Amino acid sequence: MEQLSFFERAVKIVDKYGTFKVIISIVLFALFLLVTVGTPIITKYSMEKSIDAAEKNKELTHIRDLENRREVQPQIYSVLDNLLESTKADRAFIIELHNGSQNINGVPFLHGTVTYERVREGVENIDEEYQNLSLSRFESSIYMHNNLHFVGSVKDLAKIDKKIAAKLTSNQVSYVAVTTLHDGEKEWGWFGILYGEGRPIPSKEKMLNELLISSQTISGILVNVRK
Repeated sequence: MEQLSFFERAVKIVDKYGTFKVIISIVLFALFLLVTVGTPIITKYSMEKSIDAAEKNKELTHIRDLENRREVQPQIYSVLDNLLESTKADRAFIIELHNGSQNINGVPFLHGTVTYERVREGVENIDEEYQNLSLSRFESSIYMHNNLHFVGSVKDLAKIDKKIAAKLTSNQVSYVAVTTLHDGEKEWGWFGILYGEGRPIPSKEKMLNELLISSQTISGILVNVRK
């Protein structure tokens, strides 16, 4: 049997079907290849570009937020120092809530970290002992969520949460005043003061009033870090 070259076969096809039909067939075949082969490639490229852009934007946002946080740090310390002065407390602190991890089903764990602490002269800092606390272990986290404030002795606190009371006792803390920090309805942290044994304790009304006034300033500073 005579073997025809590719060119000869092409000529026979054109003679049989006509130039127009052959061109249409070639165009349709090219479109078929574009759709079946090209589309997945283009889609993958577009997705990769979108992911890269999202990661880049996330990184830039993170850098911006860190820089903003550094800028507001002196303001935060000033509020805490003023609170120490007005309440004669040993320590003033801020705990920020965060989602540090999640379980295998994707349900987040709630953690709390002391991000800022100021102490009066002669008092040791204890903030390093209160990092990444798993709040599900402490009943006081539920109390704060439901009641917004706590003012009382560590012995009173032990009736609510023995674990955190024992931890505070180990740090020579005898009295606690703390309030929640909010952005609208969203609870994002706690703000409080601590007293050691033998320190003069102001009235509950004075402590809570000072905390509430200062907490509004703190919330305004830290919430606006990302705005």
